[in-house]
Amino acid sequence: MDKQNSVNPVQSNSTQWIVIGIGILIVVLGVWWLTSRKASAPSTQTATTTTSNSVTSAATPNTKPTAGTMTVTSIPSADTSSSGGISAGANGETVSANDQLAGSSVTVSANITRPTWVAVKDANGWVLGAARFNTPIKNATIPLLRATNAGINYYVVLFADDGDNMFDIHKDRIIVDPTGNPINRSFNAQ
Repeated sequence: MDKQNSVNPVQSNSTQWIVIGIGILIVVLGVWWLTSRKASAPSTQTATTTTSNSVTSAATPNTKPTAGTMTVTSIPSADTSSSGGISAGANGETVSANDQLAGSSVTVSANITRPTWVAVKDANGWVLGAARFNTPIKNATIPLLRATNAGINYYVVLFADDGDNMFDIHKDRIIVDPTGNPINRSFNAQ
């Protein structure tokens, strides 16, 4: 057997383990980079415009609130029961939502005084869908990217449009009442 062509089995085995270790390290770093990048990246937005009734709807998949924005589960409000009451804002904005059937849309009413996004959130603060309105609405339908589930509470929240006509949970400000509480309304999907 020629010494130049022979391979030391111990050296070959060590080389394999080093290559496997480097591969695992690259995969772990790649997963970490992707998950940390998604958490800090601006949300992906889909928007459609319907001019016949002055509604622009948008939904943001997996839009999670970050520092400086609202977390739905801790919203203080004068009335957060699910019986269809009304929460009022400093400029007369109100929103109401009754308990309704679970599905891919939510029906709400709102008195608004400026271009406003009406967003639907789950208890974890994820935005399921949003629609933009310029005038008061009664029984308007907000399409959702993720359907509501029966037996779960959801929230309708008002956001003042920042002028770009695109819903962005990080840029559009939550409309608050005179005491600083977000204008919101909870409802139960049945």
